[in-house]
Amino acid sequence: MNKIEVAQPGAGGALKAVVGSLIGLGIFFVPLPVGEDESKIPLVMIIDYAKELLGGSIDYLTLGIINPASK
Repeated sequence: MNKIEVAQPGAGGALKAVVGSLIGLGIFFVPLPVGEDESKIPLVMIIDYAKELLGGSIDYLTLGIINPASK
C-alpha cells in the first residue's frame, strides 16, 4: 500500500501570518505625519496617489468597472 504523507504546519506558516497581520495593521491603523498638523493612514495616502495619477479618467474607469457588473 502507498503511504499518504500529511504536511505538518510549520513555523514558516505562523511567521507569514504574523508578518501579514503586522503589515495590515500598519496600512489600516497607523497614522503617518503628512504635513505640519496633518496625519493620514497609508491606505488613504495610496488612494490619494492613485487619484492623482489617474486624474479625470477615474470617473470613466469607475463607471467601466461598476456598470458591466450590474448586468
